[in-house]
Amino acid sequence: MFGGEAKQNQMQVEGVILTGPQGSNGTIVPAAGTNYAHVQELWDDVGLPRSFDFVAPSKDAASLKFSRDHYDPMYWGETAKSLGYFFDEPFAQKRAWVVNPWSDDLKRAPISQRVRDSWLYWKHAEVLKRGDEAATDRWLDSMSYGDLVTKVMGLSPEVFRLADPLVATADYAVSSDAISGYAAKLLGLPGTDTAAVSGDAFSFPGGNAAIMRHIVKKLIPEAITGTRAFKDVLYAPINFDALDRPRQPTRIRLNATVVAVKHDGPPESAKSVQVTYAVNGELKRVTANAAIVSAGGWITRHIVRDMPPAYVKAYSQFHHGPILVANVAVRNWKPFAELGITCAHWFDGLGFFVNVRQPMIDGAPAPLDPSKPAMLTMYIGFPQSGTPIAQQTAAARGRLLGTSFADFEMQIRRQLQTLFGGSGFDARRDIAGIIINRWGHAYIAPQPGFYFGTPDNPAPLEVIRKPYGRIAFGHSELSGRQSWGRAGKEAQRAVRQILTITT
Repeated sequence: MFGGEAKQNQMQVEGVILTGPQGSNGTIVPAAGTNYAHVQELWDDVGLPRSFDFVAPSKDAASLKFSRDHYDPMYWGETAKSLGYFFDEPFAQKRAWVVNPWSDDLKRAPISQRVRDSWLYWKHAEVLKRGDEAATDRWLDSMSYGDLVTKVMGLSPEVFRLADPLVATADYAVSSDAISGYAAKLLGLPGTDTAAVSGDAFSFPGGNAAIMRHIVKKLIPEAITGTRAFKDVLYAPINFDALDRPRQPTRIRLNATVVAVKHDGPPESAKSVQVTYAVNGELKRVTANAAIVSAGGWITRHIVRDMPPAYVKAYSQFHHGPILVANVAVRNWKPFAELGITCAHWFDGLGFFVNVRQPMIDGAPAPLDPSKPAMLTMYIGFPQSGTPIAQQTAAARGRLLGTSFADFEMQIRRQLQTLFGGSGFDARRDIAGIIINRWGHAYIAPQPGFYFGTPDNPAPLEVIRKPYGRIAFGHSELSGRQSWGRAGKEAQRAVRQILTITT
């Protein structure tokens, strides 16, 4: 299935089609003045709507506040949602749920005063500056966010109980003390910035698969059956035979793994690029005037065979961390409603966050009723504070890939039972199905110096952003913080570079 990390999971429970993101989800309608302004034309060209309706909650849930995506209530918009924190021993002084804990500055939280003070100071920290914005950005990139918190702010490492799971799942897949302070600014963490996520953020039913499907439908109309109506593009079957027909302007070749990209001769004088790929047990080759490599850096560094030494060195500084995404179909979410919450945080066990999302009205909408089925989505990271970034990403990937699906399923069941068992939840009875998605290289993990370089090395992302010969690179990780909008921006840059070279 095409779509990379923007595919979708679907299950049918008691006659209700439940759709959840396999990975990439969360967007805003592109408009001037937003981070997505550069993809306005693309959005309109592929036929994506500019307004959406969402399912209204039933009377039993009318008093609850819901999020329309999965990322916003993780941190940025949590105070605007019906949020619950679950505290458990030994971290907390007792086991307890605290609903809307920030409304009274954590006074009901069963934690020590030292931890409470550190969390409050961190949560409300002023933006730190060193000169103008450009100087401040370079200063932030010169240190880890961990050093900013402990050495500049003077706070206890206890704040990493809040920050680490967010950093690991929202964008960087590692711990807070491993990422650049400037990366923390892009994420909108305290002390750096406060405007990383728009309040207009929402998710399509299956995440950003909806955007990819609209692009494919535009380029190859017969690839998705039905009309260009929103519901058809989202749910109609894919006609795989239409993807790779000879003589059509766009061809998508599935089950084909690129193993080599190189110039036909010295890069500085070559007139073409050769791409070798494996398909059906055979190696095949195509020749092009130029090529844009949009694969992730962990792949690109191996398949582009004639990269200059500076590019090889730069790619060696690209680290990628893993996360796990679990979509859990439940027959009802009465325990959430009983607690008075729609999203939950916890501090021990597997993961740290789960959310009942307000569904979009899309032709096959799911209900928003506590007694009806729903899809719960869990983003799960594996941060390891105090571990160097290269070892941390490798160890986390080992855990992700070395844990069986059965073991992950059991951990998820136990976690939800621990959280909601006291409110009537029974994992054996109430879970209808679990789909587990393993992202081995989910996110770029940017260490200090990744964005602006160090005295000894240029910024690695700036090296890779420049084409060499007839090859250019376009992927969201080259922005230093990944999203579909940033992927579009990097792709536009790469296309402009190639057009300059070949025209």
